[in-house]
Amino acid sequence: MSDTAARPQRRIDDAAIVLFGGARSAAQGIAADLGTFHPSPEQLENAAFLIDLGEHDALVVPAADAQLLPRGEGGEDLRERAAVMVAALRRERDWTQRRLRMPDFLLGYAEALNAAAREGEVYEALRGTSVPVVGAYTAVVFVAVGPGADAPLHLLGSSESVPFELLLPADCALAFRERRLVTGSDVQGDGAGPLAPLARILEATSATQLLSAPVGGDTLLILVERRRDRVFTGEDRELLGALVRQAEAALRRIVSERRVSALLGVQSSA
Repeated sequence: MSDTAARPQRRIDDAAIVLFGGARSAAQGIAADLGTFHPSPEQLENAAFLIDLGEHDALVVPAADAQLLPRGEGGEDLRERAAVMVAALRRERDWTQRRLRMPDFLLGYAEALNAAAREGEVYEALRGTSVPVVGAYTAVVFVAVGPGADAPLHLLGSSESVPFELLLPADCALAFRERRLVTGSDVQGDGAGPLAPLARILEATSATQLLSAPVGGDTLLILVERRRDRVFTGEDRELLGALVRQAEAALRRIVSERRVSALLGVQSSA
């Protein structure tokens, strides 16, 4: 069953619409009943709608992205096409907002990585920056408990969205790395398979999908997304990859500085 079919649908026959739109008549309202409401493309420019529901509170809906959608066959077909259009408009708006804020986030990220003296500080900077830059509800980081490919991964820290400890077995981490993107349906269909431990993250966050990004050889960053119509594009994955590579460079710097400090300490004590 489609998402739109699962949602309750109700036609408000006794409502009235007032359209505030058009570059030349932004403050002028055009009233119409639902049955006779046929706005033109010019009227939809910079539009806003006042929906009068009678005894109930009225709704004011700014609709700068309002577009005309051919009715076609109406019914379920119209709702499906409207859902596709809305999802596309949301993705475009989300990307525009992220692009405007991205320079500040990336500058702050670079400063945080340069100042990091411990691995945990790098992981926290990566986790905190990946959410607004790539676009997601939240993010979590899993680090290996011990050496070797068979070592499980432990949730690093906790947050309000994931307020518990969680251990990912090695087979779960491997399956996730291979798939990169896992949906709720994937986890549910896997039953007691290797992806089963991810169900706790999905349930705790009401997430619909998880996107993973390996960091080095023993750490896993997971972006948690709640929006069902969110599509992680190739550009999103490239951005995430760039953030991960910066984090890996900072991790190598910290290891190198630690080795140099240890070597200097040995020489000074000799």
